[in-house]
Amino acid sequence: MLPRIAAVLLTVLVPLVAHGQPANELVERVSQATAFVKRTPAGEGTAFCIDPAGLFVTNLHVVDGVDLLATVPLVLDSGTPKARTVLARNLSSNREWDLALLKVDGEEPLPFLPLRDAGEDPALGDEVRAFGFPFGTLVDGRNPSITMNQGRVSSLGRDDSGTLNHVRFDAVVNFGNSGGPLVDEQGRVVGVVTAKMAPPADRTSFAVSLPRLQEFLRQPGLGMRVDPIPWEERGEPAEFHIGLVNDFDSERIQPVKPDRVELALSADSGETWQTTTATVDDDTKDVTIMAVPDPRQELNLLVRLGQGPQVKPGELVPLADRVIYEKVNGKLSDATRLINIPGDKVQIELRKGGNPSVPVADLIDAEQYLAEGTWNASVVHVDDPHVGFIQARVRALAGDTVLTTVQRVFPLAERPLYAGFPGDPMRLDTEGPVDSVSVQLGLEGQVMIALGDVWRVPEMPRETVPALDAERRPPEPAFRDITGLLLQFPGGQKPPGEHSLAGPFVRVNGRLWHFATPATNAHPPNVLPIDLTEGEWECQVLRDFAAGTQKKEQLPGEVSIKRVDQGLVVNLSTPGGRRASYRLMFRPKTQPANSP
Repeated sequence: MLPRIAAVLLTVLVPLVAHGQPANELVERVSQATAFVKRTPAGEGTAFCIDPAGLFVTNLHVVDGVDLLATVPLVLDSGTPKARTVLARNLSSNREWDLALLKVDGEEPLPFLPLRDAGEDPALGDEVRAFGFPFGTLVDGRNPSITMNQGRVSSLGRDDSGTLNHVRFDAVVNFGNSGGPLVDEQGRVVGVVTAKMAPPADRTSFAVSLPRLQEFLRQPGLGMRVDPIPWEERGEPAEFHIGLVNDFDSERIQPVKPDRVELALSADSGETWQTTTATVDDDTKDVTIMAVPDPRQELNLLVRLGQGPQVKPGELVPLADRVIYEKVNGKLSDATRLINIPGDKVQIELRKGGNPSVPVADLIDAEQYLAEGTWNASVVHVDDPHVGFIQARVRALAGDTVLTTVQRVFPLAERPLYAGFPGDPMRLDTEGPVDSVSVQLGLEGQVMIALGDVWRVPEMPRETVPALDAERRPPEPAFRDITGLLLQFPGGQKPPGEHSLAGPFVRVNGRLWHFATPATNAHPPNVLPIDLTEGEWECQVLRDFAAGTQKKEQLPGEVSIKRVDQGLVVNLSTPGGRRASYRLMFRPKTQPANSP
């Protein structure tokens, strides 16, 4: 139930016989040019030097979250008595190709790896070697020693023009290898290690190709930031700050210099864009562009007149938010769903919880958002996951050529709380620990729901200054358990629950939990953190209805409740795989009267 991080070393050092140069010399040269990327906001990984001026290449996902020109720690000669930590500035990145360029300043000329000649693509069966730092500091808390794994090129992925996109090879890599060099038998770089397949195909690994790396090195660095924009000021001009790096301080590697930058903003999920352009010269390092984040006069919601996992033509209707139930000043955005029920009534599912039923005649302009026809097809989903967010795109251009592009999403501050929108993290414990949890869901197949300590995340202290050396051991990694709910179901099965525009959801304490919609990077979307009342919990499962089965009693194998060290695990399997509706009620176990 509770995932544990286990460092099972699957890789070993392979004896190397290099045809291009002596094996020991090749390993030593590549090792000296390869650095350990330590404790960035995204984790740990590998980088390697490609220029004596201190230019290092790694994957963007290794340094994701590090702003332009901000620094990350690199450990040179990691795992040896000569190990030392230096700071590297983030000069450039490309999300499409998962590449980033770092710069170490103030050092003597550094050992570097030559790139294979342009146009000299590897061939199937060529020997290659992947260098890096798998598992990082998770093994024993120390700066790791470099590893090398040998394999062969197994596939070459090309785009429609024939340009090599990625290299597939059969050397085993693991997390921590990301950003490391893939070299040929002469020690020349042929790619940047970036990913691997999951078991049982874990000997299938991937590297960003050399042509993509060479193209990336011609792109200038580009960044963007904006101060928090209050919701009420979204229609007023705001300052968007654009950073530009068009000089890498290298005699060998320099980017193409842009002549202008272009800022495009969208407040409606990319339906419309407003564009502003500013000219730049070779000395420009930052540009400020004034633009209105959201020029719309009305805020539209997407209303879906239907239900089911697939959206049918004509089901989506954009409507401006408005009061629909005057007696309580209820607005359309207060509702998650409106369901026609017999007796000319509508049940309103509220985002804050509750399901009042009101006469259709009491709703304002009901014909605009209630589907005409049979009542069981008249289900309205009210969703706008992007309310409160501005999409921004910056491009650096030289003539008609787009050199590089950066995209960001900025949340608007102090916006009205629409608790229950998929873009908002769901919280049930705002008033303290929760002493009861109710889960309602429809199911056709199987599902596992766990309550208790359901996820474990590492908490690694970051180094803010380059103070590490071979004499001082870094702090041991710490871990934190997340308490709450965990939902899992078999792959290929129809997801449990019901569907809104943002995907499947179940109801937890009357509110919608979109368990497939990420709301934070701190944990998977199928984990719902809840501060639970301490003590031993129990669970009761009720089946409201099962297709083809009018009996209320549960059938053999339909419900399984197990107690584990971390909490409760409930497994449900619908009778014959037919659809059923369930209510799970979790509560602290009542202690006997004579218990201490």
